[in-house]
Amino acid sequence: MNSQLTGMATALQGLNPQDGLIATPLAGVELACRYAPRTARPCFYQAACILLVQGQKELLFGERQLEIEGGEYILSCTSVPVFSKVVRATPQEPTISLILNLEPALMAQLICDLELEGQFEEAQFLESFPLEIGGLEIWRRLVQLLQMEAPLQRVLWPGLKRELYCHLLLGPGSSALRGTYQAGAVPCQIARALSILQNSFKERLAMERLAQEVNLSPSAFYRHFKRLLQVTPLQYQKYLRLQEAQQLLWVGWEVQQAAYEVGYESPSQFSRDFKRRFGLSPSAVGAGKE
Repeated sequence: MNSQLTGMATALQGLNPQDGLIATPLAGVELACRYAPRTARPCFYQAACILLVQGQKELLFGERQLEIEGGEYILSCTSVPVFSKVVRATPQEPTISLILNLEPALMAQLICDLELEGQFEEAQFLESFPLEIGGLEIWRRLVQLLQMEAPLQRVLWPGLKRELYCHLLLGPGSSALRGTYQAGAVPCQIARALSILQNSFKERLAMERLAQEVNLSPSAFYRHFKRLLQVTPLQYQKYLRLQEAQQLLWVGWEVQQAAYEVGYESPSQFSRDFKRRFGLSPSAVGAGKE
């Protein structure tokens, strides 16, 4: 398996990826490349399967620490707040990740087609797993497809994408995926709540009303939310606000302006929360400052 992973990494480097996150010609597929170690930074992992082809990363998910090596993949069932650290990367051997963003409608359809509805074990929204030989072959064909001409990519990608989804649904992360995308399951209800929060994070929301909207009692909503995401609903909303504010500051917004825009009523409280989350004051962030 190591030789196949090395070959995949070499092929992906042949695409000349820049440092950072890069879009690919295949809809829903991205490439992440880091040429040097990077300290732990807060971010949101969206619904995706992330295969670490080469390198080493660490994720802090609540109080859990996940160490991921080349040949392992991260399964993020929905939008999850984490601290992500690049442990090992050099210009000669960068950390390379292939990212398959998950489409809820296709995932739900395949759960039905594969007759996977029903009981599932409790699982968190973020886990990591070793890649087995069968799965490696599918991902290797994805790398090959990235090297092909556009007409072939358009024709072959839909079928290969379904195959990748089926591999995930029949693999060790099956329970987490089925719970997230199966209507009526508690993880699916929490995922719906996340969608509501993402669309209205600037507003002052009563968590009791949010629980009611997803048909859970307030106590059950809080308990399941904390178990699946390792943070409380209010913490999640705060992290959404701070993440958006960071983007605004990067493009030149003033601190007070950004604070009000994301829903804070007190700029001083915003500054304290921002520094606690990102390790630097909001005034230190901005175009040309970082």
